[in-house]
Amino acid sequence: MLKLIQMNSEKPSEPNKPTGLAPEKMLNNECILGRDQRCCIQLDHRMVSNLHGKIFLKEGQYYYTDTNSCNGSKINNEVAQINQNYLLKLGDHIKIGPFILWIQSLTENVEVIPPQPPEPSQYMPLAVTDPALVKRWTEGDRTLRCTQVIDDTPDVKTFRFVASPPVLFAFQPGQFVTLDLEINGQQVKRSYSISSAPSRPHTLDITVKRVPPN
Repeated sequence: MLKLIQMNSEKPSEPNKPTGLAPEKMLNNECILGRDQRCCIQLDHRMVSNLHGKIFLKEGQYYYTDTNSCNGSKINNEVAQINQNYLLKLGDHIKIGPFILWIQSLTENVEVIPPQPPEPSQYMPLAVTDPALVKRWTEGDRTLRCTQVIDDTPDVKTFRFVASPPVLFAFQPGQFVTLDLEINGQQVKRSYSISSAPSRPHTLDITVKRVPPN
């Protein structure tokens, strides 16, 4: 657990806001900071990018990374380099736009509990399905479940899906798939090229590059 004090230099009369973060409980052990309302710490200001930076846990220690923000970040008044990991210590402060996040306390040497290996039914459901019941997908609507998120680069991720109920995916090179998603309470459709190899027909992969906000 990491505890920090949030201050707004443009509104010094406002009381400081204590905030607790637990990256170890989040997806990929990271908490996103930014203007977007889905961020763990929402910093509503025009100088703050939607996804400005992140605090994450790695090998029992906490780090901050500026994730290619438009106006940058500072660590202890030093400009943070893009996608560079900065080890956080007691008393450090992160400046994002007019906001200052002061590290009040942190649990050092966090015990990292190795994740339990998933059951085959979670990541390869065809392995536990009667072959006579398996169908082959070539088109039409299917319900997909994301079983893995792979960090290819700091701004590129691959999302791996399996179908429910399980199917074998049959597709041509360069073929795309359209996902029907709910984002901020609205149904939207997004089309992506299929990036999985034909030799792994039990999963469907799409690779997405994050586009910085204008």
